[in-house]
Amino acid sequence: MPGVFVCVEPVGVLVQQAVRNGVTASGPVVQATGEALPFASASFDAVCEFATLHHAANPSAVVNEMLRVARKAVFICDSNRFGQGSWAARLLKLALYKTKLWRALNYLRTGGKGYVITEGDGLAYSYSVYDSLGPVHRWADRVILIPTTGDAKTRCWFHPLLTSSGILVCALKENREQR
Repeated sequence: MPGVFVCVEPVGVLVQQAVRNGVTASGPVVQATGEALPFASASFDAVCEFATLHHAANPSAVVNEMLRVARKAVFICDSNRFGQGSWAARLLKLALYKTKLWRALNYLRTGGKGYVITEGDGLAYSYSVYDSLGPVHRWADRVILIPTTGDAKTRCWFHPLLTSSGILVCALKENREQR
């Protein structure tokens, strides 16, 4: 399906590598950041993100840009801090988040950096797809949450908030002409 996809990459060297490796056969790779997409509003039927928002210092800005350039659907597949750790840790994180104390704890936990660096994931910020649900719900007519991780004992299709460390958010705009 050539020409169907457009990829955004902020690092120029990686854009050049994608071109050399033939990644552009299915569509162009554009050098840009998620916080400032160089596309007109509602210029794409669907906009997707796969496991990159937890690497962004300002994931809200990225999500707002995704919603701006999307016409029919936005798919966000990323981490969920509330579904990670022991049950006690999950509940504590949720309570701290709801009482607006999570940022202060995260600031202390990361030594003021706001991020951690791990061997497997590199630089990562504390992020949950639930952080983005406010603007997503305002934009979409229908939002579906699908857990992407968790074993059979903890997975729950109805409440992935505390049972899945990864979630796919499917935000859909219905065809308003058919209403």
